[in-house]
Amino acid sequence: MIETPTGHHFTHIYVEEAAAPFPDTDRILRLLPQATVVPISDARALFNRRNQHFQAQKSNPKLILSVDHGPYLYRGSERVQSFGDHQVYYVAPIRNCVYNCEYCFLQGMHASGDLLVTVNNQDMMQAASSLYRDRGGYFLSISYLTDLMAFESLLPFCRRWIEFAREHPELLLEIRTKSDNVQALRDLAPVANVVLVWSLSPESVSRKHERGAASFRNRLLAARTAQQAGWRLRLCFDPVLRVPGWKDLYHDCISETFRRLNGEAVEQVSFGVFRLHGDFLDRMRKLYSQSPLLHADWQRRDHLTTYREEEIEEVRHAVQTSLYRHLDPSKITFVHG
Repeated sequence: MIETPTGHHFTHIYVEEAAAPFPDTDRILRLLPQATVVPISDARALFNRRNQHFQAQKSNPKLILSVDHGPYLYRGSERVQSFGDHQVYYVAPIRNCVYNCEYCFLQGMHASGDLLVTVNNQDMMQAASSLYRDRGGYFLSISYLTDLMAFESLLPFCRRWIEFAREHPELLLEIRTKSDNVQALRDLAPVANVVLVWSLSPESVSRKHERGAASFRNRLLAARTAQQAGWRLRLCFDPVLRVPGWKDLYHDCISETFRRLNGEAVEQVSFGVFRLHGDFLDRMRKLYSQSPLLHADWQRRDHLTTYREEEIEEVRHAVQTSLYRHLDPSKITFVHG
């Protein structure tokens, strides 16, 4: 298999006919010269075809380079923490992720485990700029359907959007990650309206349920590097999984986090429990027939699959108690639904 600068492997690259002339296509092909290149006519049709097996493809994911014809901006859920009154939007430069977290909703959303990569990113930026001119500032997540930081050495999407935010000062840009690839941004000056968000889990949880993601320790060191460089920083402990010994695991995880980071300079911490919408869990159970996590006795109500109410409250109390040792309560948000 072909190893990328981030340590991930791609043996095949499917190139949509319309994507062939774009500079990003040329960059990918130059960085992965040994990959087999397969011309295709319709990237979306390949990505969305029936009878695929997400997890089988995850063992050897392919890149599908495509031209996105819009819409480029999507309205985000109001449940997304939006830093005040900003309206929430997201873009999807990549669909699917180089990581393979057992609980990830993407495997319930997409038929394919391959990565669909948009090479006309400039069109997304033009749409974002047009909305900015029409409506002023808003909250924009660029990594809602992937982990762009982990892909940064192949295509510098984070860098491009950070520079975009620098030119649109009323925009609030969020980059969320489980990567330790912060060095990819080392030569960039921090931007006042860009927030980096690290998702953190106890080491044993990460090793078992977040396959391919950076270790807890390495994520924490990356977050500290970013904080010391002057970037705005948020943290996310989500989902909290009620694995054996979960109270001690998450307490120790939080304690170590704030031993390494300056809590006063962490703007916000959010946390939540495992939850999935609609029929995502049914699809995921078919992919993970041996997963104790996904085949647990979950409760379904109001189109949401999650823990029982008393279990949720127990998690909320335990995690809040640990976080209160390090943060003002106004910085802590419980996310659910």
